[in-house]
Amino acid sequence: MKKRLLACLLAACMAVSMLVLPASAASLNNSAIQTAITLGGMDAGQTGSLDAAVTRGAFARMLVAFSAYRESAASQGAVGTLYKDVPGSSQWAPYIRIAVQQGWMNGYTDGSFRPDNTVTLEEADVCPQALTEEATLRVVRYLLLVPNGIAAMSMDIPGLVQTSCNLGIFHVTDSVLTAVSSVRSSVASQKQMLLARFAALSQLLGGSLQVTGAYPAWEYRRESVLREKMAAVYEQQTGRAPKIEAIHAGLECGLFAGQLPGLDCVSFGPDLTEIHTCRERMHIASVQRVWRYMLEVLRRCK
Repeated sequence: MKKRLLACLLAACMAVSMLVLPASAASLNNSAIQTAITLGGMDAGQTGSLDAAVTRGAFARMLVAFSAYRESAASQGAVGTLYKDVPGSSQWAPYIRIAVQQGWMNGYTDGSFRPDNTVTLEEADVCPQALTEEATLRVVRYLLLVPNGIAAMSMDIPGLVQTSCNLGIFHVTDSVLTAVSSVRSSVASQKQMLLARFAALSQLLGGSLQVTGAYPAWEYRRESVLREKMAAVYEQQTGRAPKIEAIHAGLECGLFAGQLPGLDCVSFGPDLTEIHTCRERMHIASVQRVWRYMLEVLRRCK
């Protein structure tokens, strides 16, 4: 069967409903081959034998490489035996585990997976629908051009990220691509510039931008009377200078400052550990210290 590897690459893409790749010339210049190598679906050395049969283990790797579970495969490690012929140490184990969990592939009734057996086209045809080539190009172009990562660093505080965004959700449902990114900035104008880039990219690709859950920026103030006063109270009560820090996150102070222009505010509170988890705890002894501290700050603000 000619071009077996390319056929399996195409079937793998269809199975996870992410990419449709053209099965044309078999070389490193082929976009399907380049994409497969980039995503880890195959090795560069495999391009010399594209007519070779593809094993079930290799096909599981292709399926995972073209899916949203690509990054989690390497972190699974050797965790027990999946099938009697697939020990946890097998190179195919993490891929087979994910492929089976997602219902893309199955083992045999005798408890084996037979990873070295040649995969058949019937086994590869696990998804009836896939994106068109035009839609696939839109997806690829979006991923190549979408803003992601650090956009600007603070000019006031060394090492502090000032503006960033990250792609957190990316999926296709009912022929609609949905990409969700979190945009953060302590400077309102930089945040609006990022949103404008998202809107322009979406429009170029025939989509639209929807902004939800936005919160105002809380810009750093080089001169803060309140911060200096609170630092003096802290040093008087504890005998040591406070460690003043800024973080790259959304805080309630930003909401207050957005409604009250010119507001001088500082965020502080008791000791919390394992925040935003089911094990989040507040240390009771620190509440008493914060209470005494707040009363003195309020007294001096009269």
